[in-house]
Amino acid sequence: MAIAQLATTSQTVSTSQLKGPFRLSVEGIDVAVNRNKPGVFALGSIDNFGRFSMSKVGRSDYDLHGELRQLIGSEVLFKFLHSRDAEAAFLEECRLFHKFQPPSNFIHPYRPANSRLTCPYCRGHR
Repeated sequence: MAIAQLATTSQTVSTSQLKGPFRLSVEGIDVAVNRNKPGVFALGSIDNFGRFSMSKVGRSDYDLHGELRQLIGSEVLFKFLHSRDAEAAFLEECRLFHKFQPPSNFIHPYRPANSRLTCPYCRGHR
């Protein structure tokens, strides 16, 4: 059964919107992620039931590829989604943050620089 078809529980990710999972390695990132594009990511591993278990969410407002390369070694796998711009990436990061409450995310996502956007889930903006 595909990961996107499994039921979600706490930090277990089965959202079909995110692509992956891919190995969090130079090769995995280079094959999957476009350079110089904003986007969001989820880091994690496969649990005992074969599901992607999320440990952290994050984003890059300008270069998701470069951001993920800086995180190599912090986790085994990643999922991602390119965004049209920094504000769209922020909104998706907020959705993932509130829906899954990843254990390695201690604070609410910050809004993009020079943006007045607030989180649609809690009206936060940090």
